[in-house]
Amino acid sequence: MAGTLIFLVSLCTVLQQIQACPCDEKGTTCNCKETNIEILDQEIGSNFITLDFENTNLKKVKAGVFNKANNLTNIKLNGTKLVCDCDIMYLRSWLMKVSAKQDIFQARCSSPSILKNRLIAFLSNSEIECQGFCSWVIVSQSVLYAFLSVHGIIIMALVHYVRRKEKVDKNFARTTQLQRNCFGSTNAL
Repeated sequence: MAGTLIFLVSLCTVLQQIQACPCDEKGTTCNCKETNIEILDQEIGSNFITLDFENTNLKKVKAGVFNKANNLTNIKLNGTKLVCDCDIMYLRSWLMKVSAKQDIFQARCSSPSILKNRLIAFLSNSEIECQGFCSWVIVSQSVLYAFLSVHGIIIMALVHYVRRKEKVDKNFARTTQLQRNCFGSTNAL
């Protein structure tokens, strides 16, 4: 009895996190059609078997949402307004992982226009724009290039300094030797 109460309390918390989608009495099948969820960003618990977002305004599913949803075998995404940007990578990966358990041919892109109506499960990495990630990579590569360039310049300057010092030391030694040969011992002066 206490275990059931804990289960219901944790289930209630998860349901509040997904804006209280009406669920069956077991709390395993939830119909989210009447909600205005646009971003699913709260982790779904292991209790859920079916989530129905069909024909809703769902645009994004954040990474990690389904990490604990081991029993989730049916998620209806037909007619959603999913944006196929970098954030879609997680949902695509999850759909492919559970493809044997559910129909992966429901989730389609609504935007950007070039990807409209494309199946999310079959998008290639090159089609999905991850501008934030790409710009981060470009910035980090630029910083690394600048860092290596500065170090290269410093190394070249040190090599030049060492060679110059060796040349000066060699000239000094030769001049000293010439003075000794010409004037004899330096103690005589």
